Parts: sequence; structure tokens; C-alpha cells
Amino acid sequence: MNKCAVIVVIAIQSSAALGDDHKEATDAAYCIGVYQSEVEFWTKTDLKSGEARDAEMRQSRKQTFVEGAIKRGIIDRVTVGKMRAVGYKDGNSCLEQSQRCAQQWGEKMHDEQNSRILENCAKLVETVCERAYKNCD
Repeated sequence: MNKCAVIVVIAIQSSAALGDDHKEATDAAYCIGVYQSEVEFWTKTDLKSGEARDAEMRQSRKQTFVEGAIKRGIIDRVTVGKMRAVGYKDGNSCLEQSQRCAQQWGEKMHDEQNSRILENCAKLVETVCERAYKNCD
């Protein structure tokens, strides 16, 4: 193998590693927003909530990871801010849709005609929440 081929192989491997690192950092920034919406939700519903503490811990781990990625130049703060905002919005959508379905279930649980509505609501929650939590712990 000649010297030029070795350099090309190293460059390709380095680019792939940086791409993976960037995706991981981007996903982590997104998850910071998802977890922030969760922390706010649980804090509003129950100030002593274990769920809020768990979400804060997950958020803190992701924040630490992202700060390290920023220092290493893998991701920039503008991208982090944008991904965090999208994650926050998706997290809120998941929680809001979950609340709507829970409310509908409470109101209509004895009405068998509405079972399809409730099933569809549950499928929507699954879709919205899967998008929000897909790449998060």
C-alpha cells in the first residue's frame, strides 16, 4: 500500500468518526430539550416528583456530554440551541398529547363507542413520543 492510499484511508476513517460524534452530540442536544420539557411538566404536577429528578439527571448527563463536544469542536453552540429548541417542542407535544388522551380516557372510559377514538389517541401519543424519545436514553 502506498503512502497516498494510507492517508486517504485515515482521512476517511477520521471523517466517519467525526460524523458519528457530531450525530451523537446533535442527538444529545435534542435530548436536553426533551428532558427540559419533562422536568417542567413534572415540576408543575408534583414538586417532589421522582420523575422530575430523574429527568434532571438525564438532562445533566446530556448537558455534560454536549459541553465536552463543544470544547472539542464537534458541535457549535448555535446548533446546540436549535436542536435543544426542537427537542423541547417535541417533548412538549408528547406530554400535551398524553394529557389529552388521559383526559379523554377519563371522560369516556365507559362509552364503548369511543374506544376507537381512544385507540387512535393512544397511537398518536406513541408516534409523537417515539419521535421525541427515539434517540434519548
